[in-house]
Amino acid sequence: MNMVSAFSVQVETGTCDEDAVLLLVDSRLLACLVRLDDPCHGALQHQWCIECAFGFATQGLPDAFADVPAAIAAVTQRTHGSALILDDQIVPLVA
Repeated sequence: MNMVSAFSVQVETGTCDEDAVLLLVDSRLLACLVRLDDPCHGALQHQWCIECAFGFATQGLPDAFADVPAAIAAVTQRTHGSALILDDQIVPLVA
């Protein structure tokens, strides 16, 4: 069974898009998801994007997702062939 975990972090993007989630499956980093907080994102503001993908292509996936669970489902559908859900809460990587 695949174990999905997520850790909240702050990332430096050069904009106010700083809130991020590192997505891991079976302790392997798959993606960094970033919340689009900058007003320049227009209708996508406050949604989540795949800022960086590891081991899979993002072509064909949506530009943004309404929430982290939707992004996790899309990423794991692509990487594991089925939409997986988070095993626990998103926890801070650094307290």
